Amino acid sequence: MMTKTSNKLFTIPTITVVGLLFFGGSISAQASPSCEKMKGCDKKICELEKKLVIAGNQDNKPKADRLTKALEKVKEHCTNDGLKDELIEDIAKAKAEVAEYETDLNKAVKQKKSDKVFKYKAKIKDKKRKIKQLEKKLSSLN
Repeated sequence: MMTKTSNKLFTIPTITVVGLLFFGGSISAQASPSCEKMKGCDKKICELEKKLVIAGNQDNKPKADRLTKALEKVKEHCTNDGLKDELIEDIAKAKAEVAEYETDLNKAVKQKKSDKVFKYKAKIKDKKRKIKQLEKKLSSLN
């Protein structure tokens, strides 16, 4: 037989507090907003904050410290124009690498080195995929 005082021990607030104590880490990570819907610096900050929560949950202090410093720098210096400039630069570098690989590919074809032909075709394909990803990021900032 339960008395009224024992019923008060397991009230909703008590259960909520106990639940948060046991499951608080996983709830905070799940309750955070999706970074996918964000753009620019806000997205970068969100992604760093998520990584910081994960590092904290894993008791990885060195990683958490590095992420904290990175987060502070991003919050202080990040601008969408700066991100655009970085992406434009990264796209230009990747396109230059594709041009180099195409030159190397043509040499390999002339020399009939099938292993190198395969290698350069794969590198070109990977770089072109990366360029598309970078261009997609760039267009999302506009």
